[in-house]
Amino acid sequence: MARHRPTRGHGNHYTPNRKDLQLAKQIQETIHWVLGSVPADDVLLQCTVGDVTPAPGSNQMVVKILVPSDFNLTDVLTRLHNASKELRLEVAESINRRKVPDLVFVPTYEAARLM
Repeated sequence: MARHRPTRGHGNHYTPNRKDLQLAKQIQETIHWVLGSVPADDVLLQCTVGDVTPAPGSNQMVVKILVPSDFNLTDVLTRLHNASKELRLEVAESINRRKVPDLVFVPTYEAARLM
């Protein structure tokens, strides 16, 4: 089966195709569910998935993780790295693909919440 190539908009701007966007949404939902149910890590329990986007021209998904402002981003990234095999396994079980894309985690602080 031929792999669909990403389309390009004006200039060199990358525009993911419908299937890539659909896969990103499935991955976002799965990681959201898994992060909310990882009882062994109190830090990851308080993080949320902000967005998942296909990386241009590769078999990777960029996963933006929203982190509470009182947490250390480096610590969260280390914890995500330690949990990455479990997260990828959960993603593999939830999507109908032979090959699971690599997950690239990008922790960032949540926007300040207005009260």
